[in-house]
Amino acid sequence: MSEIELTGSLVKKNLSETKALIQQLSVQQFSQPLSVLSGCSIGQHFRHLIEFYVCMFYHIESGIISYDERERDARIENDPEFAMLCIETIISNINALKEDKRLHIRLNLSPEEEKPVVVETSLCRELAYNFEHGIHHLAVIKIGLLQFPEITVDDNFGIAPSTIRHKNTSVKA
Repeated sequence: MSEIELTGSLVKKNLSETKALIQQLSVQQFSQPLSVLSGCSIGQHFRHLIEFYVCMFYHIESGIISYDERERDARIENDPEFAMLCIETIISNINALKEDKRLHIRLNLSPEEEKPVVVETSLCRELAYNFEHGIHHLAVIKIGLLQFPEITVDDNFGIAPSTIRHKNTSVKA
């Protein structure tokens, strides 16, 4: 199995678990601002992680990804059905990947002014980056879910694979 196939299969598994969680949430639970999330909603965090994947796939053809230029589509953060449809589209796009590709990222690290830098990367690297980036937002979402005790999540939801492996190794030792 190639690296792009292996990475893609792990990302698809994570996205499927993410979609299963969204299915448990009502529109109210999904879009309600929560004080524990500094007034953000669970849906806003889902939108953020989904849009990074959407942005990546949108820019593959040009070869230059700019996550700063993502759409910030309010439908994703307010409509769980639309968010799940976006996840299904991302999974379809991953299924269509056949090989890695050299890419560049254009990003602006300055909050004060426009000073973009362009960094070389690859499709596989960006897929892995979006997976890791998404894990951190899932951890935040898990905190928000404490407001809704009727929603069940796996203990490892929102935890990086390296942390899970470390915990499992420590328990066995």
